[in-house]
Amino acid sequence: MVNHICGRSHSLVPAERPHMLAKELRMDLVYAEELSDQTEADDNAGRQKLRR
Repeated sequence: MVNHICGRSHSLVPAERPHMLAKELRMDLVYAEELSDQTEADDNAGRQKLRR
């Protein structure tokens, strides 16, 4: 375990596994983009929904 922590052995986490913070941020941006696409520019109720 110490060798893993110090970087002297292979990682216990696969390289293709996404970083959770980056993955969650990407999901949030996609969701916000979908909400934005559904909202018209002059739709006040839609803008309020986006502000939450």
